[in-house]
Amino acid sequence: MNFDGLFSANWQQKLVLKAKVNGVSEGKFGRPSPAAAPYDGYEVAYIAEANGVMLKANERLSQKLRLISARLGEQDTKLSQVEASIGNRKTVDDVAAETAGQKESRSEDLIRARIQLLETEGHLNAFKYQNGVHHAPDHPKDLLHYLSLVLVLLAVESLLNGFFWAESSSGGLVGGIFTAIMLAAINIGLGLLTGLGIRFYKLKSTLARVTFVSSLVVGSYVALALNAWIGARRANVSVKEAPEVLDIGTNISLLGQNVDGLVLFGLGVLFFAVAAYKGYGVFGSVPGYKVVSDDHDKAHSKVTSQQDAVRSALRAPVDKEMSNLASLIRKLSEVGEKTNDTLGELKQLKSDFSILADNVSSALSLVIETYRQANAASRPTGIGVPKYFADPVREIFSPNSQLDQLIDAATKVRDKVDQLTEASLPSLQSDQTALSALNSRLLGDELTLFFERIAEDARQRYRDAIAVVREA
Repeated sequence: MNFDGLFSANWQQKLVLKAKVNGVSEGKFGRPSPAAAPYDGYEVAYIAEANGVMLKANERLSQKLRLISARLGEQDTKLSQVEASIGNRKTVDDVAAETAGQKESRSEDLIRARIQLLETEGHLNAFKYQNGVHHAPDHPKDLLHYLSLVLVLLAVESLLNGFFWAESSSGGLVGGIFTAIMLAAINIGLGLLTGLGIRFYKLKSTLARVTFVSSLVVGSYVALALNAWIGARRANVSVKEAPEVLDIGTNISLLGQNVDGLVLFGLGVLFFAVAAYKGYGVFGSVPGYKVVSDDHDKAHSKVTSQQDAVRSALRAPVDKEMSNLASLIRKLSEVGEKTNDTLGELKQLKSDFSILADNVSSALSLVIETYRQANAASRPTGIGVPKYFADPVREIFSPNSQLDQLIDAATKVRDKVDQLTEASLPSLQSDQTALSALNSRLLGDELTLFFERIAEDARQRYRDAIAVVREA
């Protein structure tokens, strides 16, 4: 209910009881009807109290009607805007014309990207042929993840060296670790460089073979010498008595004096071998393969990116208008729903107000009738009741005219929505279907044929350029 608290059975009962008491009291005096009005003072008071209830109801109703009126005005304005947008929307032919030049305007960029792809593909195939490479590029895509094991080995070797050397370091464990980090970095770094050099055995040139042999021999020798010296230094605690780094024979002979020295030597060689293996694959197993492969991948990505740009350029006008049509249909539906809600709210207000007025009128009639009956029953013998007691209580409440006006206005807005929906919705839906078909045609066989033509033009220009170079 919209008027809760304004009328209740308890209020009516109290007023009836009051009327009965007042009627008995007034009737004993046997007073005649007032000359100036058809009601005496008590009846006027009852009528004023009932009017007070209806006055509060009208105030509450007026507040709601002001809000509803503003809301209904917004709905009417929005409906006018939707109607104007529907009338000014683009046609399917307009959208088709907007997409017409998108492909040709990007054709030169596509051809250049295709030529670059052909060039890098030629370089890649030449490299594979010259070096007898038949496998796909094997360099890791995530270099940090690939080298994570090397970083772990570096940390482990540094800790082990520092721990084993703590006794011979003036700084204890911390001093040993500081020195050990540098030696571990040299050992691991040497392994990586050795692995990088070993890769050159797959290339056919003399320089590559020399690089392979040099990396394998020098790297292995230095690693053995370094790790033998590290182990010997642990075995022979006195730093002053430690032999030369490159004196491998002496250093290896000292390793047998201490298990710690053998452990350091074995782990150092193992870590060097693992680092060499990782270095072997860090840029792929074939030197130079990663460069030509990456160039080809970048060229291919550029072609794909430009093709996607063409698709987006073709799709954008269609998607924009499809979104606009969907928005218009949605807004039209929203205005209709909100107007129906407003109309329903107004009708409910009218019903609630009418029920309240009927209840108050019925209560007032009962109160006055009770008063008159009590008055008549308590009058002295021979003194009759006033003549107006026989008359019914006159109507004192009038309907709210603003409420009926708003109901009429809401009905008109709803009728406008229905008319616009009936006139425009089929056309909007037809445009959606036509735009969907246009989108399929633009991004389907037509675009495939366009890309094929671009690829053929690029191949022809590439062949022409090669011919010119050969003639020169």
